[in-house]
Amino acid sequence: DVPTGPEDYDAPAPPARRTSPLARILAGLIAAAIAAGASLDAVLAGLARARPPHMRSEVVEIGGRHVIVDCYNANPASMAAALRTLAELAAGARGLAVVGDMLELGDHAEDAHGEVGRLAASLDVPVVALGRWKDVVCEATAQPALAWSTDDPAAAARQALAATEPGDWILVKASRGMRLERVVDAMREVAV
Repeated sequence: DVPTGPEDYDAPAPPARRTSPLARILAGLIAAAIAAGASLDAVLAGLARARPPHMRSEVVEIGGRHVIVDCYNANPASMAAALRTLAELAAGARGLAVVGDMLELGDHAEDAHGEVGRLAASLDVPVVALGRWKDVVCEATAQPALAWSTDDPAAAARQALAATEPGDWILVKASRGMRLERVVDAMREVAV
């Protein structure tokens, strides 16, 4: 909602919690555009046309599920933000995260991947994990029935679709080197 005096307006925006940094940045950009003389209608129309770059929080529909494709990059902060956003968007439905490795973390990699599993569990988000750190993520959930690991993108896709229903939300996120878009491609093939 963009306050403009006595009225509020819903601004089209990418998926994000209203309290997230993205939401605050978006609100600031709207305010700056209006302060610079743009009309609210023009700003809202521009936002309605905006699309995220490919594989950066891009939402696609596959088999009736809302799939957040965020395979371009991942680090501990962006992974945590994406999991929290997934949990918020999936309120009233199911959310599931397909996660791959966050690369180039050095000595911090094991702890960072364990935190992904712990955060997912605290948000009640089941995970399908791929990559070198998949077992660390799954074990950290402490919920074996809600954590699956695999090295096969097609198996990850099948598990994600089997554990969700139309209307549910699926996050697919990893560092670029994991090429997790292969999971999204496999989901498209399975869902047909």
